[in-house]
Amino acid sequence: MGTPGVTVNLDFDTGSSDLWIWSTELSNASKYSKTHNIYNPQKSSSAKQEEGLSWNISYGDGSSASGNVFTDSVTVADITISTQSVEAAEKLSEDFLQDGSSDGLLGLAWPSINTVTPNSVKTPVENMIEQKLIPEPLFTVKLGHGTQPSFYSFGKYK
Repeated sequence: MGTPGVTVNLDFDTGSSDLWIWSTELSNASKYSKTHNIYNPQKSSSAKQEEGLSWNISYGDGSSASGNVFTDSVTVADITISTQSVEAAEKLSEDFLQDGSSDGLLGLAWPSINTVTPNSVKTPVENMIEQKLIPEPLFTVKLGHGTQPSFYSFGKYK
């Protein structure tokens, strides 16, 4: 994510359509830098803040996140989206603050449930399709069992 690129570990979620990430917008963000990769839009030459846009998402388990919106370069599965909306977390619920497993979330659901206001933004998959970055308008998921690997593929059946 960004220029130069920073690797972040995102949970892929088929039940939401926001791409949000731990960021330097969080108060005490440096406190979490040992357990999370923190996105710093000020260090990315391709980042641009989207003035007037904000986001606020709540999940079924009671967790929530909110913050500001930037556009930046995002690479997923070797596919680079040059101007993807990235929701930089300014506030995270305790559930997320105590979880050291991911640096944010990439929503794969229908774009209509994106929480950016006053105007929703395009999801990464929506941009991949519209910008013809993938050969087919789809993604696939294989959930491994036991020693079988899990994977996602974009634009093709695998």
